[in-house]
Amino acid sequence: MLQALVLKTVNVTACGLSSSITPTEKNTITNLTLTGTIDARDFKTLRDKMPELAYLDIKKATISAFSGTDITASGSYNYPADEIPILSARDIMDFLFFKFYKEMTEERLLSQLKECHIKRQYDIDLCYSKQ
Repeated sequence: MLQALVLKTVNVTACGLSSSITPTEKNTITNLTLTGTIDARDFKTLRDKMPELAYLDIKKATISAFSGTDITASGSYNYPADEIPILSARDIMDFLFFKFYKEMTEERLLSQLKECHIKRQYDIDLCYSKQ
């Protein structure tokens, strides 16, 4: 069965995406265009709360820096301006495996992705500290 496209354009301020769209929209939007300013917390909304999102246009959005603990399970991280938070090919593979085969719970998938992200961010920070 074909799924209908649900398109939306939202002008947001940093950390404003979650409150700018309804719970129903979060679960149904397939194509999203963002304008204004976004940060890592908005990427978390995209990743964790928008299961049908297939296309994202952020060409007219500015990515602002964010430092804090709102993104990962533990620790405080710095997310620089104009950079998309880390998402590895392994994360994508795990997500696709979950989406198509559902051989793990969503909670386990998210836990696994958070754990990998924390380790990856630690390694990146360690490399920068040695420069």
